[in-house]
Amino acid sequence: MRILLGFSNTVPELIQKRPLPGREKAGDEILCLHREGGDICYTPGMTWQQVLDACPKGWHPDIYIHRSPEYHPIPAGLEQADCFTVGVFGDWNLGGYAIRSVAEVFDWLVADLGGCQVLRDMGFSNVEHALLWGYNPEQHRLLPGYENDAQRDIEVLFIGSFHPYIHPRRFRMLARVARLSTRYRILLASGVYGEAYTQLMNRAKIVFNHSVRGECNMRAYEAAACGALLFNEADNLEIGLVFRDGEECVLYTEDNLEERLAFYLAPENTEERLRIAAAAHARVQHHTDSHHLAQLLGKLESIYEPWRLANPKPRPFRHRPAWQRQLRLLIHWLRTPMPDVLPCVQQSLAKEGSHPTHLFLRGFAAAELALQTPNSQANVGHLLEAKQLLGRQLTQNPRDLAALYCLSRVERALGQEESAWQHLQVLHARLQAGERPMAWPLFPHHYEPLDVRLEWLWLKHSPESPEGLEVTRQTLLGHTAAQLSTYHFERAEFSLAARYAQEAVAHSPENGWMHTLLARAQRALGNWQEALSAYNKALECHPFLFEAVEEAAKLLMDVGHKEETIALLSERHPLFEAASGTEVLCDKLRSLLQKTRQMPPQSAPSELFYFLAIPSWSQEPDWKSLVNAFWQFARHHERARLLLWFNPNGNFDKAVVAALRCHLQQLAPEASSKVLLISQPLAPEERWKLVRSVKALLRGGQEAPFWEELARAANLPIYSLEDLREAEVAANIPMEKSSCP
Repeated sequence: MRILLGFSNTVPELIQKRPLPGREKAGDEILCLHREGGDICYTPGMTWQQVLDACPKGWHPDIYIHRSPEYHPIPAGLEQADCFTVGVFGDWNLGGYAIRSVAEVFDWLVADLGGCQVLRDMGFSNVEHALLWGYNPEQHRLLPGYENDAQRDIEVLFIGSFHPYIHPRRFRMLARVARLSTRYRILLASGVYGEAYTQLMNRAKIVFNHSVRGECNMRAYEAAACGALLFNEADNLEIGLVFRDGEECVLYTEDNLEERLAFYLAPENTEERLRIAAAAHARVQHHTDSHHLAQLLGKLESIYEPWRLANPKPRPFRHRPAWQRQLRLLIHWLRTPMPDVLPCVQQSLAKEGSHPTHLFLRGFAAAELALQTPNSQANVGHLLEAKQLLGRQLTQNPRDLAALYCLSRVERALGQEESAWQHLQVLHARLQAGERPMAWPLFPHHYEPLDVRLEWLWLKHSPESPEGLEVTRQTLLGHTAAQLSTYHFERAEFSLAARYAQEAVAHSPENGWMHTLLARAQRALGNWQEALSAYNKALECHPFLFEAVEEAAKLLMDVGHKEETIALLSERHPLFEAASGTEVLCDKLRSLLQKTRQMPPQSAPSELFYFLAIPSWSQEPDWKSLVNAFWQFARHHERARLLLWFNPNGNFDKAVVAALRCHLQQLAPEASSKVLLISQPLAPEERWKLVRSVKALLRGGQEAPFWEELARAANLPIYSLEDLREAEVAANIPMEKSSCP
């Protein structure tokens, strides 16, 4: 057969033009279409006819295999191909939109076992299973000297993605592995490739693995090829097709992970571990990338012959109107992580005039192009073009909420903050009212939590269906609520920040960052227990979220919970100690732990009753009136004290201190012992500490609403100057012993 293989050129046999294993007599002629290093060089925007024209003269494929349409754009016009076309969806969990938009271009679809079931649930019957992953024996191999177990100094190793929203279950299991770093040499690494990857694998006694889709992934084969013992999740759908538990791998569950690791790392079980690793190394020799590609071709060959002999059924994509085919194709191109296709999209759309749909897509493409040219004049030019096109889109179609969202993000990238936030608030209100966004790509599209969530939801619902539009609305509503929480937090509007964060959490309870936003807002309000609960929830979802660990520890220190702080830091430090590239974070945790251990014991509760006041210091009559009213009250209440606070402001500080001292002396010599001035810089989110240190707030000053909000959150009474002056009210102010410092 003549096979054109799109976007897969790492198989040694293909590079060296040798037959695939087991197909030496098949007479395969295989050419690779790839951006670099292929027999045919793919250029952005390439049509199927251009692909054919680039083939050797007289050579025409019998089968075209397109790997990973979720990442690689399909050639325009592929639905008209006169050969058998196959789409191989590898990372189908990130390809919901790609499957919905272009899967029907192909005659046949290939995926792992989980993907096959998803495709069938979506209505596709032309589905075939294959083991899609393997390893390259020229790269992943047992290095000389590492046959000796003594050279393997890493007891448990993981190398792979730490993306918390793509791999949430893996993330939680890795945290359990990392906690064992107090007993074993654990290394969790990411971003290691090539020979460095192979060397690390050879240093490992055990390689921990946890797939994202229940597939037998590359790491499973590579671990065995490098002579390590493979630990794999037991509910993996494909692992049993390659390895057997206790024979070539060890399967763990959530109930026995630590127990099984301890067993195979025990010195008395070394021989058992080496036996299983050696058996896996022997078995994996027949599971290379080349072997699995050969197996796939064998399956496709048996499907191709009946297809060729029968009158092939037209692909469903061919029956769609031309405008719809083009729209689906262009959106598919925009959603692939290949930036060099963006100019092609713009050029194609510019030819079609200013249809509202095309205006949006041109604006999106311009915004994405800006990301490819950071810190340059071109960046600003692309963003301004994007803003203009999205604005025109909204003029022609004011109900396009996707355009409104993208416009807000573009304005933020331009530094036009107020306009951006206004647009986001309008978007949030309209989403809350039930309006649904169109299923367009959202800028920026780079596998952020929003993208990951939508791709997964679109596997279950067509993006254009009522159900798909509704889940998109709810997801975008939670995402905008999280952004608005940040907006109001930065403006010290903490009650609003907390309200929006609670809404975000309700829509995305599995998102650790949403819980962190809620924790920050609650902490800034002085609701430290609610904040701590939210931080704990964040760490349940995202065990390696350093900001949540650090902020929770500092909060516990602020409220004097020394032992709880030590427990938190002692529990979390091993997680970061096990991960590579976290030296700075570990230093911060050690420093916090040292400071916590040096904390003095909590002092006994004071018998004094402290009022807090923040007058308008630039208005001398304002603060003098407040001090006078308090002094008249304090003369009759021995335990009453007044804390006055202001942010330091250079020479102004000296003037305020001098004026206050002079005024207190004029009132009475003993007045200065009852009125205390605190000149301490405090960010708005830290001012709750002042409120927590007193028993009541005196209303007044330019920032009265802010301080009253903190007082209400802390259940503090709020009194006015009139209350102090009015004898009946003043007499009823509770002056019992204070529990505050």
